[in-house]
Amino acid sequence: MNMENEQSVWCEASSVDFFSDERQTPEDLYPSERMFLPDAEKRAKSILDVGCACGGFATITHSFNENLKYTGIDIVPEMLIRARKLQTAASFAVAAGQQLPFASQSFDLVHCSGSIHLNSRYRELIADMWRVTRHQLLFDLRLTEGPSMEGKFRGDFDRSGEGGLLPYIVINIDEMRDLIDKLLGAPDHVRLYGYYHPASSSAILPDDINLIMAFLLLSRTSTESGWDVTIEDDAPK
Repeated sequence: MNMENEQSVWCEASSVDFFSDERQTPEDLYPSERMFLPDAEKRAKSILDVGCACGGFATITHSFNENLKYTGIDIVPEMLIRARKLQTAASFAVAAGQQLPFASQSFDLVHCSGSIHLNSRYRELIADMWRVTRHQLLFDLRLTEGPSMEGKFRGDFDRSGEGGLLPYIVINIDEMRDLIDKLLGAPDHVRLYGYYHPASSSAILPDDINLIMAFLLLSRTSTESGWDVTIEDDAPK
């Protein structure tokens, strides 16, 4: 499989080792993930986890819904070799996120955490995830009330400071709303929950700014309509 140069950092051995035991339990969820993920998974029968790494979210998923059919995809074959050993009740496939090898509306829920803001082709990624979801799409972004910007992210998973660089995408919140509505044809209902927080210590940005760490839950089939936006001053405990 051809892999874009910007994403090759995920192939480093330190990355595979890092994700083998990272984010394995519900207690590892971020506050914004806890706002949506448990309820969305309880309502679904199938889920696609985009950028699943070594499959830790399969354990989290089945803690909320033991009957949920979990499929994970990642661009790194070595990650999935490890995932198949650790998660025998789940399915995994090697795939690039913006070219998902599934028919339209194949999954009740499509989930992507921690990947979109590190990919310069994030627009294509969001659009194709929306294509393959039957009901809901859940993903995170890094937002700002100021100008959109692209920094860099040090992929130093062994904490040596010598890892490769990924893009670090920060989007103006109003531009993000326009992007979602135009790119996806205005989903029936969008819930956004976020909080102000400093950028990751691994991020290299033009300015030292507080970002909005946000999760969005987009629905195809909802009795509600429009946008519901909640932004906290601080990360909830």
